[in-house]
Amino acid sequence: PGSTDVSTCQDCHMPPTTGVGCYFGEGRADLPRHDFAGAAAPALDLIAKLTESDPAVDAAAIARARAKAIAMLERAATLELRQETSTLAVRLVNQTGHKLPTGHIEGRRVWLNVRFLGGDGAIVAEHGHYDAATAELDEASTAVYEMIVGLSPTAAALTGFAVGPTGHMALADTIEKDNRIPPRGFTNAAFETAGAPVVAWTYADGQHWDERTFPIPAGASSVAVTAYYQSTPRHYVEALRDGNVTDQWGVTLHDLWSATGRGAPIAMTSATLALAAPCVPGDAGACDDGDA
Repeated sequence: PGSTDVSTCQDCHMPPTTGVGCYFGEGRADLPRHDFAGAAAPALDLIAKLTESDPAVDAAAIARARAKAIAMLERAATLELRQETSTLAVRLVNQTGHKLPTGHIEGRRVWLNVRFLGGDGAIVAEHGHYDAATAELDEASTAVYEMIVGLSPTAAALTGFAVGPTGHMALADTIEKDNRIPPRGFTNAAFETAGAPVVAWTYADGQHWDERTFPIPAGASSVAVTAYYQSTPRHYVEALRDGNVTDQWGVTLHDLWSATGRGAPIAMTSATLALAAPCVPGDAGACDDGDA
């Protein structure tokens, strides 16, 4: 009681509330709600749009489910910022009981958006910029947490698809990348045995966070960092559209996606930090060690 650490699935998916379990029961402050929410807000947007003219569909229920999904995402991670002379350390902490992100791996990703701001509030430099007009993410400039599967030469020969990363999850037989942040209690041996190893990154046993550093540009007086979640990015939806040659649903999905914000990322958690003047090599006294 009183702990905020996740130890069971119910801690997140059946959050406690105050109420009674039945009409003759006593009031309790730890009664689990039967929400069973996940992170499916974008999928619910698609469903709401598809069924908006259907009187048999309860639009208010979809809206409530969406709000619960957003609340789940907002509880799933926390950020810690630290200045180290001329660099910014950003630690993203997984507050769930599974990898972050989790679920089907096609399209799901979390990334860091880092905006260094000048005294006037203008952006001096940005990492992980997302262009809403093109629905494209600048992946090269930031940390993107995701799982990417691939085809071995044998699988490629059998399926007719190219060797390497693939969007055909059901046909894949290799993991090209899995740097998703582990949960509390993580050990490399246990996750490898379960078929969920870390690939193309390194986490120590017990580590349930990832930390990345970014250079502090001249003129920056503060920084704003946001961790974003996205499950229907452009490349994923376009691959589904183009890969469906049997009926209209690929095009329908793309049209719904376009009409509902084009898979706009969802802010999970944010943090800000006032910065000291960054270290400038050669400037006497400017490179003393110490946190801001």
